[in-house]
Amino acid sequence: MIKVAIAGQPNCGKSTIFTMMSGVKQYVANYPGVTVEKKSTVLRHAGQTIELVDLPGTYSFSAFSAEEQAAIGYIVDEDPDIIINVVDASSIQRSLYLSYQLLEIGKPVIVVLNMMDVAKRRGMQIDIDALAAEFKVPVIEAVASKQIGREEILAAISAISQAQSLAQSPPQAYQLFYPELEAAIDTLA
Repeated sequence: MIKVAIAGQPNCGKSTIFTMMSGVKQYVANYPGVTVEKKSTVLRHAGQTIELVDLPGTYSFSAFSAEEQAAIGYIVDEDPDIIINVVDASSIQRSLYLSYQLLEIGKPVIVVLNMMDVAKRRGMQIDIDALAAEFKVPVIEAVASKQIGREEILAAISAISQAQSLAQSPPQAYQLFYPELEAAIDTLA
C-alpha cells in the first residue's frame, strides 16, 4: 500500500483535495495524545492501493498548536511514502515556506496548486514549469471544489510509486529470447 499524506497550511483546501480524491472507504481516527482527528481513505488506482491521510493544517515545522504538532508528527513518525503539499495558489508566497521544509526532509513531494481559479481571477500568473524545475517535483494545477486535478494527482502518485519500486528492486537477470542462440552458446560452453 502506498501511504500518501496531504499536508499544507490551514484553509488551503487540503480537505477539499481529500474529498475530491476519496472513495467510499473513509475512516476518522484520533491522533494519540491529542484530540485532533485525522481523516484517511483507501482507494485503488492503476492496480495500486493508496491510503490518503488528510493532516491538520500547519504553517511550518515549528509546530505550536496541537493540530500542527499532529501534522508534523505524522510526517516524521509515520513515514509516508509520498507527501501531497497543497498550496493555496491565490496566496502562493505565503505557502512556499512549508513547501521548502517538506522538500528538505527528502520524501517524494507533489505540489498541488489548489484554487487556481481564484488566482487567475485575481490576475495572477504562476509559471508552473519554473516552479516544478525549481522544486524538482511534480507541480499540479487544481480546483478541487470543481473536481479539477484529480487524475493528474493520481498519475503523479503512480509515477512516483513506480520509480520508487524500480529504484528498490534488485537487478533483473538478463533473459535470452532466442532459443537457437541459447542452444548454440550451450554447445560452445
